[in-house]
Amino acid sequence: MVLVAVALLAISTLFVHAFQVPPTGSLEKMLNHYEIVDVRTSMGHRMYKRSAEHSRANHVDSFSFCAFNREFRARLFSSLGILYPSFQALSVDGFGRRNRELVDLSGFYHGKLDDDPLSTVSAEIDENGAVTASIATSSEVYFVEPAWRHLLNISSSISIAYRASDLIANGDPLPTRFCGVEPSGVPNSTDHVISKRQSTQSTPWTGKNRCSLKLVADYRFHRDVGGSRVATTIRYLISLIDRVNSIYTQTIWRDSETEGGFENVGFVIKKIVVHTAPTESIGHYNAYATKWEVGHLLQRFSELEGSKDFCLVHLFTAQSFSGGVLGLGYIASPKLGTSGGICSTGIMVRKKLVYFNTALTSVRSSYGGPVITREADIVTAHEFGHNWGSPHDPVSDECSPPSDAGGPYIMFTYSVSGYDLNNKIFSPCSRRSIKAVLQAKSQLCFVEEENTFCGNQRVEPGEDCDVSLLQHGEEDVCCSADCKFKPNAVCSPVNSPCCSASCQFLSKGTVCRQSDLNSCKLKSFCDGANADCPPPLPVADGTPCMDGGECQNGECVSFCERHDIGMKPCICENQTLSCLRCCRPANSNICTPFSRLPNYRVPKVLADGTRCIHGYCVDGKCKREVQDLVEHIWDIIDKLDINAILKFMKNNIVSTVALSTLILWIPASLLVNSIDREKSLQRNREVNWMFSDNLVDNAQRIRVVRGVRHLTGGHSVTDKH
Repeated sequence: MVLVAVALLAISTLFVHAFQVPPTGSLEKMLNHYEIVDVRTSMGHRMYKRSAEHSRANHVDSFSFCAFNREFRARLFSSLGILYPSFQALSVDGFGRRNRELVDLSGFYHGKLDDDPLSTVSAEIDENGAVTASIATSSEVYFVEPAWRHLLNISSSISIAYRASDLIANGDPLPTRFCGVEPSGVPNSTDHVISKRQSTQSTPWTGKNRCSLKLVADYRFHRDVGGSRVATTIRYLISLIDRVNSIYTQTIWRDSETEGGFENVGFVIKKIVVHTAPTESIGHYNAYATKWEVGHLLQRFSELEGSKDFCLVHLFTAQSFSGGVLGLGYIASPKLGTSGGICSTGIMVRKKLVYFNTALTSVRSSYGGPVITREADIVTAHEFGHNWGSPHDPVSDECSPPSDAGGPYIMFTYSVSGYDLNNKIFSPCSRRSIKAVLQAKSQLCFVEEENTFCGNQRVEPGEDCDVSLLQHGEEDVCCSADCKFKPNAVCSPVNSPCCSASCQFLSKGTVCRQSDLNSCKLKSFCDGANADCPPPLPVADGTPCMDGGECQNGECVSFCERHDIGMKPCICENQTLSCLRCCRPANSNICTPFSRLPNYRVPKVLADGTRCIHGYCVDGKCKREVQDLVEHIWDIIDKLDINAILKFMKNNIVSTVALSTLILWIPASLLVNSIDREKSLQRNREVNWMFSDNLVDNAQRIRVVRGVRHLTGGHSVTDKH
């Protein structure tokens, strides 16, 4: 069985694309368009959280910049809910000496655009004023990050701005993979008995809704992403987890649309460890210039850092892996007493109890350049999905629908365009899988959320208002210290867009939301009798919107659905036509290239990275992607279908030859040495490849996600069901 595992793991590196950032100075290969911007920050006065006994100082006000022919101006409020009350940050030198870091936590914010009350802003501003932010509107998601991460010889005060729709899916000549490892083992002795007895039981939901995290940055990550500044590294990680957390907390984990489920379940950062130099220890995951195979690196990291004191432990690195792998994580099982993912049970490895509640993210592509912030978010969110119990979405209409039915979801195996509605949410299959794990294990290692209080800028039950922070020694005009309206106040402008500075409703006709043609919405005006901004009216039908589409009933429909075309968008099944703009009649499934494109001034060929019949488009041609080889192998073994075996061998001739060679070569090589030496080598292989003798005698199942997920932004994710 060990030989099978070795063979499966050895041939599981197949190639598929994801979007990646080229080397420093080559952003054009990663983004269709980006703009150099000068972000202006107005940091205001030093502020203090009202209700905290030991207040943290905060600067808060706004930031603004001009890009994409418009001005962005955001009002910001302190955002520290992602941190555990006893949060710790440590730096570690090459000799293992640890130093407690006092981190300035005043630069983390959430907020809204001044002219769009429905927008969501998440931002991190460092001590030098450099901004990393995501801005989600109803029509687009915008990103801002320091330019020095990607461009040479540029001021640290300069930033780049880009949109989710600007991402290119083929920026790297080598493919990228996101991986999930699924331990199938159960500990020995009494743990095995307990797990068998309890595996079919569900643990009641107790309100513990936050998975506590330990984040570890190796010296490469600290050097390349943090600029060798500990504070910058720590702030980057906090900001990243804050964005990923929004995807999770806005998802309802449930079995069906008609049932209840687990809501507002996310993450809290309990500890951050930053390696400031390579570790002076051979075989350490942070050792200097060690060329790791990604599976071995995660195993070694698990042996040294996996811990029952945290829900999950995550490694951030900046090294390229063979095959373009950017992430790897252990998949959780709903069975109690099992290893891997959240609330993992320990396993004896080399006489040490090891916890495999781990995953890793690499921010360096196989091309050599650092990935942009958005892709780091995607990789981390995906690996957390494995840790929470989600495998890859199966190929089915329910969980991998075509574009005309919303498109594929976050955990889809292949590339997604980023424009489809489902690209930004978890599939029903993922939600069911994760719900089962949460129901079984969440009370074992999750903690309760502790950021519900007067002073978090959210109006919660029992509150009239909540202005978040007050200048030290001063009071808000409209809202009292206990989150109640002051005498004569009827609203607060902090919480309501149609409220004046004098705490009264704004007059009828006051603009509270600017028009957005891409979302097909007009301006919104206050009604004079309410503090909320009324929903905007739709623009006139026929108004042009994104990618050659037009507005209809307040929604931007695709090019094929324009009123003068009256068709539906589709993907041509012929591979040579698959990257052309194709449409089908509304009452037919026959998909053909649209022939009257010159009349509409839209490109004939789809943009690079757009999904086609077998993968994604590159220079007008459909580049084929390969499904997870190991998953296919295990499907064949399970079914024992000779026709499936023959079909698999025909479609994967190279891999079949490689597997056959390995099956013949490995046993022959093992017979060369003596029986005693053979047993020793066998024992070592079991440790290296199977993680422990104590695992159930099944080979490891490696699942590899291929392709890219162009999410439309963590802060715009909602459960649409």
